[in-house]
Parts: sequence; C-alpha cells; structure tokens
Amino acid sequence: MTIIIGLSFIFVKIGLKYAGAMDLLAHRFTAGAISLGLLRLFGFLKISALNWAKAKSLFLLSLFYPLLFFAFQTFGMEYSTASEAGIIFATVPIITLIVASIFLKEKTTILQKLGILISIVGITYIMYNTGNLPKSISIKGVLLLFLSVLSMVTYYALGKKISVEFSVLEITVWMTILAFIAFNGFSIVNHLLSNSMNEFFEPLAKKEFLWTVLYLGILSSVVTSFLTNFALSKISVSQISVFNNLSPIIAILSGILILDETLHNYQIIGGVLVITGVVMTQIFNNNKHSKQKMIKQNIQNLTTLWETAGKKFNEFSKDNNIYIANISNSDWPNRIWTDQKICKKNIGKIKLKMHKENGLSFSYFNEDTKKSPSNNNFTLKSLQYGMSLPLKTKFEIQNSVNLQKVTNKQSSALWSSAFYNAFKYKISTETVIKTKNEIQYFLVYHKDEIVGTVVLFNTDKVAGIHSLGILPSKRKLGFANETMCQILNIAIDQNLSLATLQASEMAKEMYVEMGFSNDFIIKNYQL
Repeated sequence: MTIIIGLSFIFVKIGLKYAGAMDLLAHRFTAGAISLGLLRLFGFLKISALNWAKAKSLFLLSLFYPLLFFAFQTFGMEYSTASEAGIIFATVPIITLIVASIFLKEKTTILQKLGILISIVGITYIMYNTGNLPKSISIKGVLLLFLSVLSMVTYYALGKKISVEFSVLEITVWMTILAFIAFNGFSIVNHLLSNSMNEFFEPLAKKEFLWTVLYLGILSSVVTSFLTNFALSKISVSQISVFNNLSPIIAILSGILILDETLHNYQIIGGVLVITGVVMTQIFNNNKHSKQKMIKQNIQNLTTLWETAGKKFNEFSKDNNIYIANISNSDWPNRIWTDQKICKKNIGKIKLKMHKENGLSFSYFNEDTKKSPSNNNFTLKSLQYGMSLPLKTKFEIQNSVNLQKVTNKQSSALWSSAFYNAFKYKISTETVIKTKNEIQYFLVYHKDEIVGTVVLFNTDKVAGIHSLGILPSKRKLGFANETMCQILNIAIDQNLSLATLQASEMAKEMYVEMGFSNDFIIKNYQL
C-alpha cells in the first residue's frame, strides 16, 4: 500500500498532462467503478443494499475521502511537483498526532512536541520560499495539498468509528461508487455547459493516459481504500499514519528519477526538517510501551481475579510458571495458564494437569501462532479480545439502570442466579459469598427488576470489568451500555486510571464505540 500511494503522485502528474484535474478524477473513479462492477458480475463481490440509516455516516466519511482528499490532491498537483507533494504528505503523522492530542486528549512527550515543531518549521519554510518559484510550483499548490492532508487525517478519525458499523468491503465499494457519481457529474456538467464534451473523451485515446487511469483507479483508489479500511478495523489511527511514512520518500525519489524534477535547495532543507520531525515523533513515541504495559496490566488483573477466587477455596496452585485456579461445584474460574511461551515441555505439563483435573480451560495469552496450542491436540473453545481504556472524565449516564453492590447471602444468591441466566454457566453462590470482600459484585436493576450483572475487580490503579451480562429478555434496550458507563464512573470515583476487560466478538463493537482499544487476543482451549 505504501509503494502504491508513493507512486500515485507520479501517475497523477502524468495524467494531468492529458486532462484537467476534474476529468482525471472522473476517469480514475470510472476505472475503479468498472473494476468493482466486473467483480460483482462474475460473482467475486457480494454486498448488501445500502439503506438511508446506514448511508448517512458513510456519506460523511466519503466527503473527506475520497471526494475532498483526491480533489485537493489532484488540483494541488497541478501547481506542484511530485517531490513537493511527497514532502507535504510526510506531515500526515504530525497532523494525526496534533489532532489526537487536541480532540482525543492523547498525551505526547516533550521530544514528540519538539518533533512536531520542527516539522511545522519545515513546512513553513517551504511555503515561505515558494513565492519565488517557476510556474510549475506555487503557494496555491502547497495549500491545496495541505488541505488534502487534513482531509486524510479527518478520514482516519471518522473511519476508525465507522469501520465498526460497516464491513471493509462495504466501505470501499460505496465510497468508490459515490466518488464515481460525484466526479463524473461535476465533469460532465461542466463540459456540457461549455460545449466541450469532446475534451472529456480525447485523453482516453492516449495509451499512457489509459495506463495512468487504470493504475490510479484500480490500484491507487480501490485497492488502497480496501487496505486502509481493513487497517482501520484492526489497528489504531496513529499506527496507520506511521505505516504511510515511506510514501513521501517514494514520491520524492520517483519524482526526481522518473519525471526529472528538480529538487530545490529550500525543498531539501524543508524536507529534511519535516522528515526529521516525523522520525522524532515516532522514535520518542511511548504509545508502544504504553500499550505493552496495558496488555500486561490487563492480563495481571484477569489472572489475579482467578487466583483470588481459587485461594478462597484453597484450590490455587503454581508449578514452574503454570498456574491453576479451580473451584468444585462451579464453572468458574477453572483455568490453567502460564506466563511463559509455549514449548513442548510446558505444553506437556499443561495437558497432564488438565487430564488430572477435569473441567479446566487453558487460557493462552501469547500470540506466537506458530506454537499455538491448537497444534497440540487442543480444541479452541472461545476467543476473547483484551481491551483497555484510560479513565479520564466521567461518562454521561441516563439512569435507566441502578447498580446495587452484593453485600450478603441473599444478594449473592440473586447475583449467582442472574449470572447463570445471562451467561449459561455457573458461578456458585458460595463463590460470591467467599470473595465479595475482595471482588465487587453488582446486580443491575431496571426499576425493581434484575436485568443483569457486572463485576469490578481492582489491581493497583486498574479497574477490571468482568461478567457484564444482560438477561436475554432484556437485551437490545441499552442496558449493557448504560451499565458499562456507570461501572466506569464508579471506577473513576475509586481513583482508578485504567479500565480493562475481555470481550466476546459480539460485545467488542460496543466497547470500541465507547473508546476502548483492542489490544490483544485471548484464546481459550480445552482437551
């Protein structure tokens, strides 16, 4: 994807030799739409109909990408070189970081702030010196390209949320179709008004233009849109911007080597400043360290919860970094886990212990898929997504539910019964009674009726959210979201700074919408 985007600047410059910016946009998305139509015709592409309720958010996303992004980029390229466009687009990670800092309240280090400042100085230096340039380059081109960058960053931010509502394929297909309609509409109407329709079709007689349109329409529009939307559904916005860092380098080098563009001294100086700033923001980025720390805190909270329950029944054991928490007459926690990587020696020990103690599930936190337990006669029982959310400000609540803490035998029995009805497996009343002083159990009430359960378990400054379940007859009424908001507010009142949970595939989307990040996968196995 990085190479495709980097070379796209070259193909845009080639295309502009034969057609105006709007005509080039119309033709590139015609190529994209035709390629999707052929895939649909031969049965390789299947998408559901788009209703208005779903279309509104997709229209907003399409406004920024592809419409504004490609429009600003293509018109900007009329007044700029591919090399200069590459330098401008190098600022994407910088702008992303600034937007995340302002609107998402993400923290940056002092050295990252210095990197942002250096990049801004580089861009300002380029723009200042653009006034004394040949006609091929102008301040207008720089501004249009910069607006294209802003459109891309906005698209990243919106796309992260919308990727939850649509499949990757749906977003790509409908964005391409909308761009095809919009750009062709503008171009054709403009030619009809000026009585120049022949100019719309003339470039198509040139082989170089046709190859350019195919590259831009299929590879640079459809393929990169699909890959970007896929990435947005899997990783963070800031990570995507980092992966695109090589595109400007490719654009600059290809502009010089293929188009024989001249890289002016001021562009070299400004470009070095921009790229230096980008490198600094990534090298001194503590997000990766923070994410690894959050993963460790999530696993520690979960395994400490199991350990706490097991110890209350004298059924917690440790043998060379292999841990077991098992409770008779209960389906929970009944886990075996290890904090080491899988190898023949420890996998053999785990299997032996699971044969001795029936009902154990092996929870695997390591993502070394080459040594997955499924390759050792284990059967995958379930997948969970380890998620986290830094706790900063309280959530707005609707007061549609009321959380009541379990404090006695009667409420323990009610909680155990409600939990079974929600999850269809058993945490015994005795387990709740024995652990309620260390583990905070809550019954979820709507008016005077029990509608669900939730658990809050604290380790250090971490709020582990567990067992959030709504009774089947009370689902899809907003109770789960409201319960989560209230339990997070309770965690904030208890001066906790990070919320962690383990979500099913079905529940994951709700937590993503609330701001949780998807950090890692837990695989639960049985023999």
